[in-house]
Amino acid sequence: MEFRVTPQAVARIAELIDRKNLIFPYFRVGVKSGGCMGVTQYFDFTSAIEDTDLLFEFDNVKIIIDPKSAVVLNDTELYLVDSLMEKRFDIKFPEAKKHCSCGTSFSR
Repeated sequence: MEFRVTPQAVARIAELIDRKNLIFPYFRVGVKSGGCMGVTQYFDFTSAIEDTDLLFEFDNVKIIIDPKSAVVLNDTELYLVDSLMEKRFDIKFPEAKKHCSCGTSFSR
């Protein structure tokens, strides 16, 4: 599986980990059914990792993805949206057919 993360996203995750004083933190990236386009992405900090999770490490930032999400997230890139209106994570899905206007869901 190939999963990329931009340096800006890695820096933001590290900043949030530091700010929250998380111990052994993992940043979970996943997708699930829902949203206005059928598939929605989610992000969460956790201290738990499952045996089946895929683990990626970028500059000491540990990102985990469950096997079902990995099928959809293969060959994607996590990046940081940083504008005057918002600061959030998003994923570039090269194979997505449509994206919703809020940027949190897509169709395949």
